[in-house]
Order: sequence, then C-alpha cells, then structure tokens
Amino acid sequence: MKLLFASVFLLVSFQVFGWGKTGHRIVGQIATAKLTTKAKVIAKKLTKGSGLAMVSNWPDFIRSNPKWAKASPWHYTSIEKDRKYSPNKKKGDVVLAINHFARLIGNE
Repeated sequence: MKLLFASVFLLVSFQVFGWGKTGHRIVGQIATAKLTTKAKVIAKKLTKGSGLAMVSNWPDFIRSNPKWAKASPWHYTSIEKDRKYSPNKKKGDVVLAINHFARLIGNE
C-alpha cells in the first residue's frame, strides 16, 4: 500500500509543479480582469492586441532560444524553506523581472 501511495504521489506531483500553457493563460486572464481600464489599454498595446492570456507562455518559448539565455532566470526564484526572499541580483529572478517590467509599463 505504501508503494502504491508513493508511486501515485510521485506521478501526480510532477504535474502539480508545472503550470503548462493552460495554467499560464488562466493566470494571464485573471491578471487582465484585475487591471484598471488604463492598464488594460496599455497591456493591449504592448501585446499588439493578443492580450495577457495569449502572451503568458512567451517566457517558456524564449528561454530555449540562445539569444534569450539571460532571461532564463526570470522564469523562477528559489527560496529556501523557512527563509525570506533574497533577490539574485547577479542573474536575476522572476521577482526582479516582474518589478523591472512593471516599472517599464508604469513609465509607458
């Protein structure tokens, strides 16, 4: 019984950690719903009419492109258990990337 539980847990847990296209698009759609009217106009302009849901997978697509190797760390952050977030200022991480791009959008 323990072996069955462990096997099922391992198989299911791999799927839990990955967002996949659908998960990213759902988050993009929720984010769009939370935007102000002005921010929605800016997002539509920045995404060339595609919307946040459709462009939300862009980081997954470009991180395998050697020209965008610098962007790979923008896709995640590592926080040790029972620790506070500490930015990776040398390589960057998703928190720094979000803050950076939010400032850019704010200046739009």
